[in-house]
Amino acid sequence: MKKVLSVVLILTAFLMSAGVAYSTAQGAVQNIPFDAGCLDEAHEDGDFAPETETGALTPQPGPQMLDPSRVFPLPAGSGYAYEDGFGDDRDFGGARTHEGVDIIVSEGTPVVSVCNGTVTKKGWLTLGGWRIGVEDAFGVYHYYAHLSAYAEGIEIGDAVQAGDVLGYVGSTGYGPEGTSDQMIPHLHFGVYVNDIAVDPYPYLRAWDTEQG
Repeated sequence: MKKVLSVVLILTAFLMSAGVAYSTAQGAVQNIPFDAGCLDEAHEDGDFAPETETGALTPQPGPQMLDPSRVFPLPAGSGYAYEDGFGDDRDFGGARTHEGVDIIVSEGTPVVSVCNGTVTKKGWLTLGGWRIGVEDAFGVYHYYAHLSAYAEGIEIGDAVQAGDVLGYVGSTGYGPEGTSDQMIPHLHFGVYVNDIAVDPYPYLRAWDTEQG
């Protein structure tokens, strides 16, 4: 009887500690700010470690994402179209899921920063082509890929404001440096928190509505 009681007490203590740990993790996920990195194409190219958190513990950006200072990544009236393709299957470069939203628009259309922040990534990725990344003050990383060119003079470490031109829409990627036209021109836009992709579609819709 004493042995049974001891086992029950040990199991109870274990479950209680696990519950506390889970609650703590959930609380940490809901707090802002977050650190951030760049995944998706960068994931496949080895810029960052693979995802390790999914499901209920996947972090989400905070309410700052809907701040009025934020803007849609393409100019009003540029004739863009998009849908929620986050999580769709992709196979070039190996089986994977799509970690952003593709916005179809004419090549050469200016791509603007959706937020105030700092340029933290720039250059070629096999899958992403010419890409640029901006991290905001909350550590949320904003990823813009398949560009045809960068805005003149923009470099890693530069401070940018919402609405500043980062580059121009293209169809680069899916091959060695300089590869283009393996896809129709579009902007791949991604959002990352703690190196984990989150669906940017709801934010794009909100910024698009605000832009009118």
